[in-house]
Amino acid sequence: MATGAEHLVNTVLVLEDDETLSGLLQTFLEQWGWKVQTAGTVAEAQHLISEHVFDLILCDYLLPDENGFAIFEEVQRRSPMTKVMVMTGVQDMSVAANALRKGAADLLPKPFRVQELQERIETLMRERSARDERKQENLQLPIREWPPGIVGESEGIKRVVRLIRMVAHKDPPVLITGESGTGKELVARAIHQLSNRAKKPFIAINCGAIPDNLLEDELFGHVRGAFTDAKATRIGKLEEANGGTLFLDEIGEMRPSLQVKLLRVLEEFSFQRLGSNQTVRVDFRVIAATNADLRQKIESGEFREDLFYRLNVVPIEIPPLRERRADIPILANHFLRVFSKQYEDSTKNLDPRALKILIAHSWPGNIRELKNVIELSFILSGERTTILPEDLPTLDEKVGASVHGQQLEALLRLPDEGIDLNEVVSEVERNLILQALERTGSNKGKAARLLYLKRTTLVEKLRRMNLLEEYSR
Repeated sequence: MATGAEHLVNTVLVLEDDETLSGLLQTFLEQWGWKVQTAGTVAEAQHLISEHVFDLILCDYLLPDENGFAIFEEVQRRSPMTKVMVMTGVQDMSVAANALRKGAADLLPKPFRVQELQERIETLMRERSARDERKQENLQLPIREWPPGIVGESEGIKRVVRLIRMVAHKDPPVLITGESGTGKELVARAIHQLSNRAKKPFIAINCGAIPDNLLEDELFGHVRGAFTDAKATRIGKLEEANGGTLFLDEIGEMRPSLQVKLLRVLEEFSFQRLGSNQTVRVDFRVIAATNADLRQKIESGEFREDLFYRLNVVPIEIPPLRERRADIPILANHFLRVFSKQYEDSTKNLDPRALKILIAHSWPGNIRELKNVIELSFILSGERTTILPEDLPTLDEKVGASVHGQQLEALLRLPDEGIDLNEVVSEVERNLILQALERTGSNKGKAARLLYLKRTTLVEKLRRMNLLEEYSR
């Protein structure tokens, strides 16, 4: 909040250049008990925001001097508690997605009914009041869950939730990006479960886990005799998803020749099984996900630009756990309750010192890594009801890295009695390989690149460690 800014209770700023609409909004808002100020340009709005702290801003998207998004930085800097509702007649999902990414609390398409506006405002204010109340609550109280499985209270996860809610009941393609372990499939499932297709199949396929020569068959299916081992007709994932949602995980790993065929399916929603000339028509919603930089892959010729734009209608970026540290205590307590039910054990809580270590950790494996750590600590704590720092043997508060049961600092300190160097080197090598596989979702090619190894070299190391079968994909 800016120094000297006046907080006017129950006040709303209407940023709208259409004087007729602005006047109508002012009339209705005053009838509902709001104190109203108006602006017709971004510059006028920015001046008012510097002088006052508003509870709510109704903001038009298209304005004479700039688009309405120009006020977001000013609002977040001076009064982050202010709710911003964007009003727009632009029927473009990318505009909506951009508004939510910048911090809009809601998006109201023009034209709208007065009753709808009133209901939206009341909902926003209730959410604000509930949030203020939750700040006073103890972390041990039941956590808030939005769409199925989505847990957190950080601004980053709130933006994701708003996008989920916005796109769930529509059918535009969605591209989910984020590091491995951030919960991309969870977001995809949440979109499906909140959509009109919820009662139909959710079909997921990991494009990076299936060899190139098998992926086409997995997607399209085949008829009997299509190839040597095709002893019977088999439908593919495209048909299985009919009526529901097709989730293409690690889409960046799909070879370009198959990308062409997928693009044709998404344009025509029809295809032919391998070995068949009969056209099969399908109706599904497509959601794709990747932890790769697809724009970089486009530049290198590994990913088709036309397919990218076909999939990237609504982009949803999931922030890594290190950028949403406020969610770590909430997620940790959530997983403790999950494992309490799973192991039919008493509910456990986190010692403040253990929580401090969790918050300080860098979490290269994101939520997946946190879940694994909480499960291990749950088991190691035995009959105790409190998780102590010693129950977190794989975490180092200082360096925030896992070293297979020992702290890196301890490993690198030479003891008086000496040390088996080969054993230590093997231990570190094993740990770094496991971290690379965890970060890349067990994709050996990507893991090898992270470690500056050839894929064949990594495979050989996994074989020597007796881990090849575990990471066979």
